[in-house]
Amino acid sequence: MISSKFRNNKKNKEQDKEKMEKILSEYKIQRTNFNPNNRSPNIFMNNLKRRMDSYYKMILSNSV
Repeated sequence: MISSKFRNNKKNKEQDKEKMEKILSEYKIQRTNFNPNNRSPNIFMNNLKRRMDSYYKMILSNSV
């Protein structure tokens, strides 16, 4: 007779396999959507520029 621990382990492996297959199928769908000609927004640089602008405005206003 198969112990319950072994059955649970086997069940977990099957669930993990199903999850992995689902993740891979979603990845394959997303991978085909990539278009290198489209420019992506550079969020980090835009936020950095905004912070630097506010910093320099504050410095200039305090120095006067």
